[in-house]
Amino acid sequence: MSTDVLPAALRPSSLRAATRQLAARARRDAARLVDDARIAQRLARVALDPDRPLMVHMVVTKRCNLACGYCTEYDKVSQPVPTETLFRQIDKVADLGGLFITFTGGEPLLHPHIADVIRYARARGLVPAMNSNVYLLTARMITALNDAGLYALQISIDNVRPNAVTKKSLLPLMPKLKLLAEHAQFRVRVNTVLGSSAPDEAWIVANTVTELGFEAKCSLARNPDGTIAE
Repeated sequence: MSTDVLPAALRPSSLRAATRQLAARARRDAARLVDDARIAQRLARVALDPDRPLMVHMVVTKRCNLACGYCTEYDKVSQPVPTETLFRQIDKVADLGGLFITFTGGEPLLHPHIADVIRYARARGLVPAMNSNVYLLTARMITALNDAGLYALQISIDNVRPNAVTKKSLLPLMPKLKLLAEHAQFRVRVNTVLGSSAPDEAWIVANTVTELGFEAKCSLARNPDGTIAE
């Protein structure tokens, strides 16, 4: 698809911005090589032990700043899980010999101490990841996540423009993606839930985020019992 038909916000960045993004990508790639080598060694050990958890998902808050039509994993009233409680849960995962831990919600960025939680998980020898809609992300938070040792961030972006089903859209989130492209030292993967918008919008999302140096994937909307939504 020609860039002429894309909204202005989705067209290629200026040369200066593109240079910054390429430099940041090179830094990320170099850091990943070292981190991945260490993780690969540990993964081999975990895979040989059927009693050790490979990956754990941990909810840090049920509250979310959005209300997507297909989502059943949020509310508007819950308080964040106390940080000390999360530390104790992380201790349990580490004591069991776990490897990957993904912090999720709700929206994890609504937890006031999410960077501290991620840092604690790293200190306990776990590989921390996080799922987020990134509406609340700032340059300062990206720096805090870098410093905390975040390994990977998965972002939900379902379409180009918000609609009645989902507000996790490329146009309003493009400034956040550009911040990540310039400053993030961790992996960034964008997931698109198919069925929430026209199929060609999923293609635009995938094409745009891969040009920024991020990974792209898709999934299907599901019912609360795990079956595929129709």
